[in-house]
Amino acid sequence: MLIRVSGKSDWRKFFFVCPEITVDGQAVRDVIEADDEAGYIIRYRRDEAGALVVDTDRYVIERIDGKVVFAGQRRWSPDDAKAAAQTKRDRRAIRNLEIQRRAGKVSA
Repeated sequence: MLIRVSGKSDWRKFFFVCPEITVDGQAVRDVIEADDEAGYIIRYRRDEAGALVVDTDRYVIERIDGKVVFAGQRRWSPDDAKAAAQTKRDRRAIRNLEIQRRAGKVSA
């Protein structure tokens, strides 16, 4: 699942509170985008003192690849609703085919 800090994949659509994001077991912060299926995060880079790194009036970002895990209370998201609706349509189609087969209208 892809989550971002804003936009179409805003994390607020998928979680009640900001999830804890870990990469290879290490908690990370300042995450802009994360995808647990693709296995990467994009975050703001910090220096040794913990300050955000600035380059020509913009914060520097970095991509980290690894095993990404989201921990937090999940919300019923729009993606979940779409999947549930598709499952319901599939079950209804199978049921209708079974009814037609029993009535002798469709050969097996």
